[in-house]
Amino acid sequence: MTPTKNRHDTDFLMRFPLHPTYSLSSQFHLLRAPCLTRQAMGQPSGIIFVIKIISLLIFSLFFFYQPAEARNWADIKKSGVLRVGLRDSSGMLYSNKNQQPSGLMYEMAYDFASSHNLRIKVIVVSSFADYWKHNGEILLKTDKIATPDIYENIDLAAEIFTVTPERQKLVQLTPYIENIELIYGRKGDHIENYRHLIGKRLLTYEAMSFSRVIQDELQRQFIPYSKFYIKISDNYAVQQPSENIEPKAVNLFLIPKDSPLRGKGNYFEIAQNQADASIADGLNMMFRLYENTFFKENLKPLFPARSELSQLAWGSRLEDKTLHKNLLRFFGEDKRSGNFSKRLEKY
Repeated sequence: MTPTKNRHDTDFLMRFPLHPTYSLSSQFHLLRAPCLTRQAMGQPSGIIFVIKIISLLIFSLFFFYQPAEARNWADIKKSGVLRVGLRDSSGMLYSNKNQQPSGLMYEMAYDFASSHNLRIKVIVVSSFADYWKHNGEILLKTDKIATPDIYENIDLAAEIFTVTPERQKLVQLTPYIENIELIYGRKGDHIENYRHLIGKRLLTYEAMSFSRVIQDELQRQFIPYSKFYIKISDNYAVQQPSENIEPKAVNLFLIPKDSPLRGKGNYFEIAQNQADASIADGLNMMFRLYENTFFKENLKPLFPARSELSQLAWGSRLEDKTLHKNLLRFFGEDKRSGNFSKRLEKY
């Protein structure tokens, strides 16, 4: 099936989590029966008509309804549609002035689908945690190995996943750009390295890979630090610890593993002086600081969180090696042609 020439002609726009309800109207046009009078209902022809309508509905339910299920590359090609997971809250997907999907990740996914004569079906994912849930449990917070449930509804996640060994056990991660994690804080604060954070509050999620990055770097530089487990309210207020913070150590404020992963970083908390600094991927920060006026006016990158580069990747099922190979080929050709650099500059 040949894709449309219009970049913004997206086949479907759905939201995840999807409710497990049967919706025939999305599969075919329901027939509207004419009003049946009591007289008609009392006649054999009226009864036969009602039976036919009921039979049609039952037939349609079993014939047209197809429950969401994990697919391989052959299934995707046969359907002519690529199901792509994107978060609208991540800066990766947003509507332009024509109320059509846009954004760096969307355009990359659209071009990948087009290169294989596929249309794109966007599944809007509510939160970062939804990418890692299995039977209602966030796998990243456990030692369990399983395919996250979301891959029954999407074929790939066009995301900014930092490649880590823990995540590679759960999904196929296909890197598309090297990345550096950045410590960020408020404008006006003169913080240029970890030693300048001594006596200050450094905030991050315990369940995120950032927590390990920070602690490894503090240990490598022999910088003392203290851990404080804190909670954040719905209005981004940080519950300050009951103990006094350490004036001669970095005070690492950890949001515990059992807390919801909002996937929006800690930009609000830092901008509102709930803590002094936090950490984020460089690409994510680029979107946040330059697409949000409040963040742009109040926040700035401070210094690299570590000297080594990491990688950002899209996610797919471990079992689908062909999709992974096709993505690797596409990313390589996209960079050689200069298209990837043009998109980065655009957004």
